[in-house]
Amino acid sequence: MTVDQGLAGDEHLKVGDQVTLLTLAGGQPVQVVGITEFGDWTPLTAAGPSRSVRRTPSPG
Repeated sequence: MTVDQGLAGDEHLKVGDQVTLLTLAGGQPVQVVGITEFGDWTPLTAAGPSRSVRRTPSPG
């Protein structure tokens, strides 16, 4: 998956990192394959700005 440059900086993510993508079906392990820039905006939910990142432990 690709992540926004701001999120990557905040969470110290880099290409190749493993993270968990939270879906309605549960968490799915994914690999960061790119860092993107979407401009100056803040994602909003009904409760306000929101984002969640969970790192997947590296094997062995």
